[in-house]
Amino acid sequence: MTQFRTSDTKLLALKEAVRRGRPDIAMDILSDRPTVRAYVRSPNSPLGMQISDTTRPFPEGTKYIVIVDFGPEGNQKQFYVLPARTFKSVMDRAQTHEPRPVNPDSNHCYIAPEKHFGKKYLGTWGLVPPLEIQGFRRDEGAS
Repeated sequence: MTQFRTSDTKLLALKEAVRRGRPDIAMDILSDRPTVRAYVRSPNSPLGMQISDTTRPFPEGTKYIVIVDFGPEGNQKQFYVLPARTFKSVMDRAQTHEPRPVNPDSNHCYIAPEKHFGKKYLGTWGLVPPLEIQGFRRDEGAS
């Protein structure tokens, strides 16, 4: 059973952001008040990414979500990059249209990236506009 800590997820997302030429996203993920948040769908979660409270799925100020998806079998690593409002909308639909059989009043749901987003947001790092991070501008590189 593989467990992923928040720091593991952040590290995977920021390494991929740098690899894709987006050090500004990596810096934002590491900042005290990130606007880009990283989440994981672990191999231990074949149903999808678990959202424990759909009324507050991410902190205020979050504008973009990076989902590190290992897939239901754990044999792939894909990155979905999407606006937070899109994520919230999909989550709300999943909560409404896929009720929980044991506890229908629960604020809990699963998001399966391949089911809920398809390929639309797969690897879309360019969707996030260039970010300025405390004196760091994307066109300057890390100094």
